[in-house]
Amino acid sequence: MQLYIDTIHTKLSVKNGTFLISNESTKRLISPRRVSSIAILTNVLINSAAIKLAAKSEIPIVYFDQMGNLLAQLSGPSYLQQSRLRHAQMKFMHSEKGRNWVLQQLVLKTELQLQTLELHEPRLTKLKSKWKELFESIEMKKEALKSINNHQPISSSSLMGIEGGIARLYFRAVNCILPEVYCFERRSRRPGKDYFNASLNYLYGMTYGEITRSIHAAGLDTFVGGLHSTTHKENLVFDCIEVFRPLIDRLLIDLCLKESLQDHHFKTVKDGFWLSREGKRMIIEHFNQYMHRRISFAGKVRSIRRHMYAQVEDLKKQIHECTRHVSNHL
Repeated sequence: MQLYIDTIHTKLSVKNGTFLISNESTKRLISPRRVSSIAILTNVLINSAAIKLAAKSEIPIVYFDQMGNLLAQLSGPSYLQQSRLRHAQMKFMHSEKGRNWVLQQLVLKTELQLQTLELHEPRLTKLKSKWKELFESIEMKKEALKSINNHQPISSSSLMGIEGGIARLYFRAVNCILPEVYCFERRSRRPGKDYFNASLNYLYGMTYGEITRSIHAAGLDTFVGGLHSTTHKENLVFDCIEVFRPLIDRLLIDLCLKESLQDHHFKTVKDGFWLSREGKRMIIEHFNQYMHRRISFAGKVRSIRRHMYAQVEDLKKQIHECTRHVSNHL
């Protein structure tokens, strides 16, 4: 597991060969055998014994600033474990188990898209029949995704085509929910052609950063993905962000329903809009608060940011299990 410390004035030390985490509210002992990495997101006191234990156990200690940007990483002298992990990641992503992981991500994303639409159904005052038709079409495509198994020959590009078709239906349904001033014709990027797309592009950009940091903390390679495979692109980031897009959409939908986004939050550019300085400040503030919101996801109640780290840790666990399974059958 990843040891995630975000409580200020926490102390990390060692007692009887185990990590001791202590602060004003808790004391906890954790065996180094259970820890894959240590993520530090606030001011923490770490003594030299804890650093030595982490180094001997080949547990990286990763530091992030207040915005979640990677500051530094302390690692032991051996890079063998990390190289083995990244080699295993490459093999996993080209295996049936890796393909199954990709399918699980797409099914979960679609389920969360449907939940996002359902959450806002009571507010529908118009276009109810159109919204229902779109909702039912997405449900049908979700069942088609679930019916795909590892023995069916289907390429990543075909899966991305299915995902793209679902996304188009989903955003048409989102459009039925929004106040008229925020309605949009279709998804647009760089720049967004309307207020909704300009805001969503910025929110997704911030989410990419969160996902990237969670992958770095887990020691995985951001460039080795299963669904996305573009050369020189951080494909695993694109893979892992998919399930969180509907959650980020909810934040923006709520801001639109409250009519929080005003004209002065945007500036007009050629072919569309960018967020203004005031708009960025407002979006960043809401995003950072939203990252701390606790939600039920994958059977656990955690902050959204913690869910992002947990998702990558679960992938890392699957990679290790796949490696052990192969080794046991050689």
